[in-house]
Formats: sequence, C-alpha cells, structure tokens
Amino acid sequence: MFIPSFAKLNSDDPLYFLLEVPEVDARIDYCIAFLPDEPGLQQPLSLTDTWNRYPGIYLHLNIAKAALQQPSFVTALHRLLAELGTPLAPSPIRFLWLENPADPIGQWRFNALTLQFGAPVEPVASDTVTTRVDTVASPAFFSFRNYGLFVAGGTQVGLNPAGDGLVLTRELSNPQGFYLSAEFDTQRLYGVDAEITLPFAGAIAGCLQTTLTVQKPDQDTHEGYRELTALDIGFRMFFKDATQAATADAFAVAAHRYPFLLEDQAALRHYPTPLMLYPTLDPLHPLEATRTYFGLVHPLGSVKVSDLPSGYCTNIGYTIHLTPQAETCRLVFAQLPTDSLS
Repeated sequence: MFIPSFAKLNSDDPLYFLLEVPEVDARIDYCIAFLPDEPGLQQPLSLTDTWNRYPGIYLHLNIAKAALQQPSFVTALHRLLAELGTPLAPSPIRFLWLENPADPIGQWRFNALTLQFGAPVEPVASDTVTTRVDTVASPAFFSFRNYGLFVAGGTQVGLNPAGDGLVLTRELSNPQGFYLSAEFDTQRLYGVDAEITLPFAGAIAGCLQTTLTVQKPDQDTHEGYRELTALDIGFRMFFKDATQAATADAFAVAAHRYPFLLEDQAALRHYPTPLMLYPTLDPLHPLEATRTYFGLVHPLGSVKVSDLPSGYCTNIGYTIHLTPQAETCRLVFAQLPTDSLS
C-alpha cells in the first residue's frame, strides 16, 4: 500500500512538501505542502498522520517549492488565517488552493475549505486505513471562471481506504449538497455524485474528481437537453464584430457556436440514458488540459459508454454518432475571447 508523505527541504523550514511531485506540465510551477499547527515534528510525515494526528493546513501552491520564500509566506499565511477567522467561521481552514503565493497578501486569489475537526483516531492493524472524519464547517465554492463547484456545509471529509487521498461525502439528507454551476452560477447542475475525491498521488494530485450525471428532461416536455446546453460544449468560429467600434488593432470579437453534441428536443431520443461525464478539476489550472477536463469515459473504464449523437451530419443529413474509446477522450476548457486584446 502506497501512502503519500511530506518532508521539509531544510530541517529548520516550517513547511513539509509532498515528496511525490504531481506530474504536471513542465511549464507549470506547482507544489503541495503541509503546515502543521505543532512545530518540530519528525519527518517524513505520512498523509495518514497529517490527517489523523497532526492538525494543520494542506497548501496547493502555484509556485515551485524551491522558489517559495517560506518565512515570509508563512507569516502572511498566518495573517490571512487570522483575518478569515470570524464568529461565523470559527473552525480552521484545512485546505487552501493559492493561485499567486508570491504576490502581496492583499492580492492573493484562492479557494479554501474550512473544516470542523472530528474525534481523533489511533492506527490499527488493517488492510484499509483508519480515518478521522471531519465536517465542512462553511459552504465552499470553487471558481473556474464562469464555471464552479459548490460544496455544502455538513459535508464529511476523510481518508480514502487506500490512504492516498481524501473523500468528500455529502449528507444523504441534502441531495443538493454538491452542484456544478455554469454561466456564472445562473445554471446549476445537481447531478454531481455523492462523493468528490481529492487524490494526493499521481498526475492529478490536488485535483477534485467526481461524476456528473447530465440530467435529461422527459421527451414530452417539448424542451431540449437544457443541462447539456448549459455546459456549452462545442466549437466556435471567431470573427471581427462589425457592429462595434474598432481600430486596426483593437476590435470586439463575435463568434458562431457549433454544439459538439446534439442538444435540441428532437435529439433526446438519441440519449437512451442521461449523459455521464467525469470531471477532474484543478482550481489553480482551469485551462491546463492535463489537470482540468470532463472525461467521457470512466477513469477506471468500469462504465459502458454508449455512442453519442454529435452536432454534425453527413452530406445527406444523417447524424454522425461518436463512441468514446479510452479514458483520454476528454472535453477541455478554452478561453472565450471578447476582443482582439484578450
């Protein structure tokens, strides 16, 4: 059984860094660290020990660990945590995804999870890992620009059975405890699975993973596949917007959208079951295709995939159906420019 571990770069450093660096693109500087409340702990620290025995904060940082100025960063971090501690959220932040740790604290952009600690546990002889179960104290919203992932308060958090990651489990009494939003939270998709995983090993360490059922309306409702339309999956052709004032170098951009999958009411018959997608979401890298994507095939290949009706047809009008063949069949985010300068 592989258990991720954390260790210091130097013996007098305050931070313990994940020893197994995620396999992200070479262009990206990224690290995962742990800052315990109690200084001077022996190292390395296993993920199970950091979770069960030593309270602290898990840091997902958009910087190379060697480039991080640890003393000044930790001072700024403690200041942030003190400012965020209010009577309405007395429990500590346990997870922080920080986009720009090298900038002044007033410019930090981050996502966070605030937890209420559960009862401590002691290790026992077992094939699975013993875990303490904490509870999300305050609702969290992970922003991916115009998309988002909501986690309700009361969600339980604990180690997975293998001990190489964590699992967020929503309350059974709250079916809307998780949702994916689109169009700047004007559209909410409640088909998110009851569990969201947070691995600490492998290429997607630090990413949030779950399953999304794109809920299909009844065919007799005479409406299209609204949730599929809200996800805005498709190709676009961009061109200069002739209706707006412009110069040779600065002008507004318009676009024609071509849906990748059929979305109209007539297309519903082509979906015998609701569409299943498998989101992997990195709060720090929404445009990195290896870290943020919607898989069309289950990561373990355990779910049979049906053919999907594309938005394209033959020259005599027949719909072209596509069947995803491998876990690498994915939908990725792309920036939507509004002008020639964006």
